[in-house]
Amino acid sequence: LLRRAMGKKKMDVMQQQKVVFADGAKKLHDIEEEKSFEIFEVMEKFAEYGFNRSHSAAYSLISYQTAYLKANYPAEYMASVLTNSMSDIKKVTFFMDECRRMGMPVLGPDVNESAYRFAVNDNNEIRFGMGAVKGVGEGAVEAIIKERENGAYKSIFDFTKRLDLRACNKRALDSLALAGGFDSFGNTHRAQYFFVDGNTSFMEKAIKFGASHQSSENSAQVSLFGEASNVTIPEPNLPECEEWGTLEKLSKERDTVGVFISGHPLDDYRLEIDHFCSRNFPLGMLSANEPEFKIKKVSLLSDLREKIASEINLTIDLNRVSDEFISEIDVIINENPGTCKVIMRFHDEKEKIDAKGLLRGKKVLISDELIEKLEKLNVTYLMN
Repeated sequence: LLRRAMGKKKMDVMQQQKVVFADGAKKLHDIEEEKSFEIFEVMEKFAEYGFNRSHSAAYSLISYQTAYLKANYPAEYMASVLTNSMSDIKKVTFFMDECRRMGMPVLGPDVNESAYRFAVNDNNEIRFGMGAVKGVGEGAVEAIIKERENGAYKSIFDFTKRLDLRACNKRALDSLALAGGFDSFGNTHRAQYFFVDGNTSFMEKAIKFGASHQSSENSAQVSLFGEASNVTIPEPNLPECEEWGTLEKLSKERDTVGVFISGHPLDDYRLEIDHFCSRNFPLGMLSANEPEFKIKKVSLLSDLREKIASEINLTIDLNRVSDEFISEIDVIINENPGTCKVIMRFHDEKEKIDAKGLLRGKKVLISDELIEKLEKLNVTYLMN
């Protein structure tokens, strides 16, 4: 009680404990009351500043240590912080945003690389822990990692025929597929695992194949001549189906992991957001007396490029201009014909030259491919 009162600076409780302290000192150690009160007064003074002082020293040391680790071992440090927050999805989201701010993306779970917790791979990238995926328990992760010591998994069939399917059941496999745990196989996409043919999903077929393979291996008998009988079970055919769109894929990803890992629902509209979505409100819009917010128009992000964009301004450093460079720009424009005007601006900071003009007879379609090629050439663009 005394220690708590000192920490909380509850002086009324301290005074109550002063009498208790003196009584105990007299009974247990035969110390006179006057001496006990003198000692207690020292503790009273300590209570005014000592608790904060001790904490500030401890926090200062911890702050120094964590700052050093974050500066010198950023991937390992952030992986540790994410692991420590695995049970709190809000904190995981917060720290994943911090990783992106640091230019250090967090990769999704992967059966060939992930551990139970967040970890750093050979490329110094943070890999999402399989233990953070809903429905995937520690036993399943341990089974995956243990078998992985015999070599990387090459396909979903290689995975199911090698894995202990009692430790890693269908629910765990479904969750891993939804979270992107099998994306590294390359020859499949997430939608295929949930494609239903008749009453059976492809994932169920893959599990059945793995179980049958393991059963045949366990029951194989040595022949009369001492040769092992090899039973070959054909792999099921991969279903042909469309891949999930970005929104559907990310939605299922978030349902399983709790956060968006491989992207964001607005990633496909980054161009529209950067160029057409106002971030500021003009002062002709706010009234000093009665400020109010009125929506004049609502547009779909998917319609903005076609309906709003009327021209694209290309700014080029005059020092980079050459026949080859101009030819590359011309090819890019000709490959993307459309209805958007093209304005070329040539700029030289040193010579203070700034000239622009309409590119006559040339109009473009503002596609992602067009923007990607312009960015590769380091051409600055602005759309109106």
